[in-house]
Amino acid sequence: MGNGKSFLTAKESTVSESSVNMESISENWKEVFFKEASKGDHYKVIVKSKYDEIVQDVLRAKLSSKKKSAQQFKRLRKFDVIEIDGTNKLIAKFKDDAALKYYVPLEDMYDLLRKAHLSTGHGARDRLLKEIAMKYANVTRELINLFLSMCQSCQQKKIKRRRGLVSKPILHEEVS
Repeated sequence: MGNGKSFLTAKESTVSESSVNMESISENWKEVFFKEASKGDHYKVIVKSKYDEIVQDVLRAKLSSKKKSAQQFKRLRKFDVIEIDGTNKLIAKFKDDAALKYYVPLEDMYDLLRKAHLSTGHGARDRLLKEIAMKYANVTRELINLFLSMCQSCQQKKIKRRRGLVSKPILHEEVS
C-alpha cells in the first residue's frame, strides 16, 4: 500500500467495470440510434447543424428591419427562440394558452428518449409519446418506435404470440 498503487476489492472492480461497460453500451446504442434516425427524411428530425442554422435565421429575421424572405416568414410563423442560461433554444410558436414546446436536435434525442422512457418505468410507445409531447415539439412516433426497438428490457417483456390449438367449428346436421 505504501507504493502508491490503488487496490480495489473484487466487488469495487466489478462495479466500476460494469459502469464502464454500461456507458460503452449506451454510447453504442446512441450511435446506432443516430445512424438509423438520420436515414429517415422526416421534416421534424433536425440535426444539430440545421438546428443552429434555424436558430440563427430566426434571430436574424426577428432583429432585421429589412424585408424578410419567404423562408424567414415561414420560419417566424413556425419557430421562436428563447434564451435559457445563455443558450438559445428553438421553440414552437405557441398560442396564449398553449404550453412551451422545445425542438430537440437529433444528437440529443437519444438521451431525451432514454430519460423519459426510464422515468415512465419502461413505458410503451403511446405513454412515452404522451409524456414527451407535453414538452417537445419534434419527437415523432417513428423515433420512439426506433428507440423502443433498442430497449432490451422492453424486448424481453414483449408478449410473443402463441401458436396454439386452432379451433374448428363443430358442424352438426341439426344446426341448419
